[in-house]
Amino acid sequence: MRSKQSGFGVVEIIIAVLVVAALAYGGYRLYGHFSKPAANTTNRQSNQENITTATTTPQSTYLDIKELGIKIKLDDSIKDAIYVAGTSTDGSQFAYISTQTLTDKSNGSCNPAKGSFASITKTPDAVRSVDNARVFKLGNNYIFITGPQAICSDDQTVQDLANQQKTTLFNDFKTVQLDN
Repeated sequence: MRSKQSGFGVVEIIIAVLVVAALAYGGYRLYGHFSKPAANTTNRQSNQENITTATTTPQSTYLDIKELGIKIKLDDSIKDAIYVAGTSTDGSQFAYISTQTLTDKSNGSCNPAKGSFASITKTPDAVRSVDNARVFKLGNNYIFITGPQAICSDDQTVQDLANQQKTTLFNDFKTVQLDN
């Protein structure tokens, strides 16, 4: 006797399940292979600045800010410095600085795109007098460092860490040099 029922038999269903499982496993392995953490990007904008380049780069010994053409020798306590870089409407270039440790401790609120603890600016204009501590003339440009305009966290422990790391970076900034 033949059954005239339409649909799939047990064998067809098992084959379909095996094919879907094989595709899912292959996709999972492929995703794991290509999903390494990428650079954070941002569209942070205000009336005075436009970030055209955004990079987050873990550092080892030097904070190497390719976009500004400089590097800074870092103390071990902030060797995990990260930054985002961009260009202001006046043409000066900048980098907002934080550390991965501070970003993690603040649950992301102190990442360089949202709440950095320092800003480094490169401009051809002499906007400040050179003191070779916070303002340097390197080549035809002036490089200077400033602190944040606002705190990145209400948590006092996070604020203390940010202040400690800012102080360390300001001290390390004295080693700024052209990145050749």
